[in-house]
Amino acid sequence: MATYASLTAEQKALIGQAERWARGAMSSLVAYADAADFDLKEQYWLAQAKPIVDTLDAGQIIPNSSGLAGAVDINKAEMLGAMTWLFGIQDDIDTNLAIVIKLIGINAG
Repeated sequence: MATYASLTAEQKALIGQAERWARGAMSSLVAYADAADFDLKEQYWLAQAKPIVDTLDAGQIIPNSSGLAGAVDINKAEMLGAMTWLFGIQDDIDTNLAIVIKLIGINAG
């Protein structure tokens, strides 16, 4: 196994580029999650919207009401999957908070 000091300048530069990307991506992700206010929206989803979506028959279409160009209708399973994925982002940040803080310092929260 190598030590960091034993790496070539080129190898160190390649690792440095990946490290800067990871820190920048993590900083952007945390800022996005904070701005999106996932915690509050998850409370709303679980208490208000999800119980209604759960009553829909499988395959039922939920019309696109976003106004986003090119966005289309989704079905019940896609809606449930999207919400699980979105709230999983915040869960992943919380679960890995120690490494998030190491990567981005005070920008972690």
